[in-house]
Amino acid sequence: MSILNQLDDGIRNGDRAHSAPDVESFYDYLLHHARCKASSGSVPYSFVGREALVFVAKRIDQVLGSTTGKPLVDATLAICGGAQYGKTIIVLQLIAYLTGIKFRNVGLYLPDEDLVEGVVDGKFRPEILDIHPWFNELLQMGKSVNESGKSVNRKGAFMVSSQEKQALGMMRGLNAKIPTTFTMDVTIQDEKDDIDEKKAKYLSGRTAAGDLRFGISIGTQRYHGLGQNKEFTEGTQEVIVFRNEKTGKLWNLEENWPKVCRMQMGDAPSVQDPCLSAEGDFKRDGESIASYDPSATFYFADPEDGTPLDRSKPEIDMRRPDREKLRRFSIRIPQIACAALSVQQAVSRWQDAVRDPEVMVIFCCEVLANPKNVNQSITPEVITRSRDVDPFDMSLTAEHPVFAGVDTGNRCWFTAIEDESPTRQRMRWAERIAGDHLLARTVALANTLNVSCLFIDAGPLFDTARAVVYDLNGITDESAVSVDKPESAYIRFSSGLIWNGPAGRWENLKAATVEFTQKPGSGIKHKLGKTDDGKLYPVILACRNDTIGNLLNDLLTAQEGVVELIDGKLRTEPKLLLPREKPGAPQAVEDLAQHILTGSKADKDGKFEKDCENHFLLAGSYARLARIVGDRTVSTPFAGSSVKVDRSHGASDFSGRRRSSQLIN
Repeated sequence: MSILNQLDDGIRNGDRAHSAPDVESFYDYLLHHARCKASSGSVPYSFVGREALVFVAKRIDQVLGSTTGKPLVDATLAICGGAQYGKTIIVLQLIAYLTGIKFRNVGLYLPDEDLVEGVVDGKFRPEILDIHPWFNELLQMGKSVNESGKSVNRKGAFMVSSQEKQALGMMRGLNAKIPTTFTMDVTIQDEKDDIDEKKAKYLSGRTAAGDLRFGISIGTQRYHGLGQNKEFTEGTQEVIVFRNEKTGKLWNLEENWPKVCRMQMGDAPSVQDPCLSAEGDFKRDGESIASYDPSATFYFADPEDGTPLDRSKPEIDMRRPDREKLRRFSIRIPQIACAALSVQQAVSRWQDAVRDPEVMVIFCCEVLANPKNVNQSITPEVITRSRDVDPFDMSLTAEHPVFAGVDTGNRCWFTAIEDESPTRQRMRWAERIAGDHLLARTVALANTLNVSCLFIDAGPLFDTARAVVYDLNGITDESAVSVDKPESAYIRFSSGLIWNGPAGRWENLKAATVEFTQKPGSGIKHKLGKTDDGKLYPVILACRNDTIGNLLNDLLTAQEGVVELIDGKLRTEPKLLLPREKPGAPQAVEDLAQHILTGSKADKDGKFEKDCENHFLLAGSYARLARIVGDRTVSTPFAGSSVKVDRSHGASDFSGRRRSSQLIN
């Protein structure tokens, strides 16, 4: 007999004399009616030691309209935390509250069905069904109602009903199958980092017919700019802070770890107590004072004046209040912000983390609730450094040669890199372009920025990409059907563009499409492209992984293991600088950084992922490729030819004049 059938049988035989709590808010329900499993049976749910969860409960009430009577329709809430801070219990209590008291349809989606079985058997039954008789009385496990109104048996489903009302609950593994059929008021994604993002996008369709359409995601953050971290960064970015009672200054523990932690050397905390270091020992003024001692007393304190911080009094620091009006809420709760979890435990785990990189990854994700992994070369710290070295604003004005790149699709993405020197380039401009406007807008931007060379993604907008290349190279009649083996011919277009067939390269190149057909380490190859009707156009062949990796390396330094000697000197600063983010800056400034973070994730084979928001990264990679190739496309005479090469057209000539091609025999 399946777990769900066993649960259903137990419910059928249970006591049905209990009524549901009469409460108006989720917070009041948790405070006065929810219970938790204990060795002695059950105890009332408590926020003690996990006070930060109060902010979660009250935010949910705000969305539900518990106190105002006006729900916030189409809201999202990302609850991003470490491990063992009480997130699973509060989610299950929310499901009971929504279905059993508010009679709202709820779907809980986990990565796979095995996890669903584990949650039902290990959490839902002992923590909800066994100790909440009122909910037990209303519930039928394995039952749901389809769109025709008929009761059906379905694994992972349950139906809650009273004499007047009815609600459906669903617990499903999302990676196996796209959710269909059942309409939900609230969807909850648990451990979003492990859920297939393509399938997760279908969840909004499950709530489309409802009047609330509330989406919740909950879990640890492992990848920068992806999964749960993406939900956090796109929301209000609320973090837990603690107040210095003497100065009033607020401190975030995870962002100031490890120096925010101290070892007590006397009978009471003192300003002279040493701070935990990145090496695992305890230091004062940079000098090691004490090694880790499991029997010692540890506490959190203001890193500046040593005043102890009371973890039972958390406050909220909302980093992006502008997202509140968009109803995109997010909160981060690390283990160390919960007083129920001892400081000693965190210090003990830190000792292992500083000695083992793999343990450090786990520590950052589970204890500090910060993303960390071995698959992403770019971190928020790298992004910040690239902005702070020599701050500048995104602008359509440049003083040095500019090279551009375009990634294409339903929406297209344009970037421009200003080439100041061999050691410094700036991401001068980034812009999203609608596919229908790609040709006109790209040419306009190229003229405005006086772009020296532009490379564009060859597909999927093949015709438009070629049209951009034709326009920027100033050519229209590219027919070479009358020439035998044009690949080996020396062809000069009257605009100044040259295909040097014997050398296998383009010269005086202003624009080209890019095809990722090369193998890693095989370099860049020039190709004479030819349409079905015989029109010629420039193509550059490259390796996708190498092209992206080269741009990412320009953001990294020897500190991250990227060693580059320029004029005999080790480069110690990022070569590529990014525009600073400030109030009033274009949205592209933030999107650019997010795409770089997201796109820097590689799989186990070291290949950068494709199905993610990495478009500005790709566009920037094309721009860098244009800088490398465009700098090296100075025309040279064809060996053995008496033809004089026309050098009158500079690399930055975007007059837009349309000329015919010319064959040089």
